[in-house]
Amino acid sequence: MRTEIVYEDERLLVVYKPAGLATESARISQADVVSELKNYLSHGTKIPYLGLAHRLDQPVEGLLAVAKDSKTAAELTRQLQSGQMKKSYLAVVYLPEAINCGLNEPVELTDFLLKEGGQARIVTGPPAERESDQMVGVERNGAKRAAQPSGRSAYDAVASRGAQKAVLTYRLQKVQGQIALVRVELETGRFRQIRCQMAAHGMPLLGDLKYGNEESMALSRELQVKSVTLCADMLTFQHPETGKELKVTVKPRNEVFRLLDGEI
Repeated sequence: MRTEIVYEDERLLVVYKPAGLATESARISQADVVSELKNYLSHGTKIPYLGLAHRLDQPVEGLLAVAKDSKTAAELTRQLQSGQMKKSYLAVVYLPEAINCGLNEPVELTDFLLKEGGQARIVTGPPAERESDQMVGVERNGAKRAAQPSGRSAYDAVASRGAQKAVLTYRLQKVQGQIALVRVELETGRFRQIRCQMAAHGMPLLGDLKYGNEESMALSRELQVKSVTLCADMLTFQHPETGKELKVTVKPRNEVFRLLDGEI
């Protein structure tokens, strides 16, 4: 199977999903992580229980936590929703010269994302509120808040349209020419959040055909990048049974990461 088991015990698995493999597919003929794991865990004719705590887009690689029983699934979901489960990502982005940020300096992005027709896009309030919706460069706890919605009225305006608040922090780890290695940590978990937010703030991920711009896609072709350069490389949570911290890491398999750091 293409899914790789990184950690396993009686209660759960942590697996690596390669880019291109769906987490869960409605198509019977299409391979996915769930069907591969059910085959792996099946004994005889009994279909095993499998509970996904979270998902990854099909073009994205990285770690997934999977429960073997409903009690464990509920606890993993609780940790995810409460923020106790920490997910960290590495990405390679197109970096225009206009972006000026020090290495490892945390920059916080806050936006409102709306899911429409299988796409995520950033929305703002009515025209009169748009200028106040985005406050660039406000400091908070040592981090730059790059886009901060201001006031309840702006929130109501976009929430009424079905948009959800999306918050992430990124840090530039290494820059080489017009590409950069970026560490991304999520405060919220929204549909295609990283890809959409980074692109909206001028740093689309290489290999991203849905959210990339002309420059990033041209560079992707030049570097022969064939999948989205995003890897959920670190997952930390409390084991539902023992209460001990479980931290699992993997190295990105996409070769473009090695252009920036040969040790990855």
